[in-house]
Amino acid sequence: VSGDGVADFQFLDNSFLYSFASYADSWAPPIIMNILGGKAVDVSTKPAFRKIFEAEVADARQQCVAPKQAGSFRNGACAAYGASAPRLGKYPAARAEIVRPHQANPDWDYPTGCAVAETATGCPDGQEVKYTSFPAALDAFLKQQGYLSAR
Repeated sequence: VSGDGVADFQFLDNSFLYSFASYADSWAPPIIMNILGGKAVDVSTKPAFRKIFEAEVADARQQCVAPKQAGSFRNGACAAYGASAPRLGKYPAARAEIVRPHQANPDWDYPTGCAVAETATGCPDGQEVKYTSFPAALDAFLKQQGYLSAR
């Protein structure tokens, strides 16, 4: 895809499935991998893949901000929109749009975080962070998954 002679593998980031919505309502943003030095490396931020993320931002945004339909649950699309926007340098604008339409009180537990660095066995007892809002949970999740800088 990039034209650099290295095979590009396009997947969906399955860490988003069940994180913000049921499987049926989840959206998984694209992720592009290369095999470099015998290891899988995420190369999604390369400019050569911009068109992939432009298409994803357009699709996910449309579902995220569209007028709510009966039975629709938009948090999955909003999360994918939030994940793909940083690939284009557009997270602040996307986040401003995401905050308005997300469903504030879904019957769904948001992903949790950890107040300290996780160990090999996970988050130490008593350090788990439970987010009470979609925007806070999304920001933390995107940082944890490497979509946003942890600063």
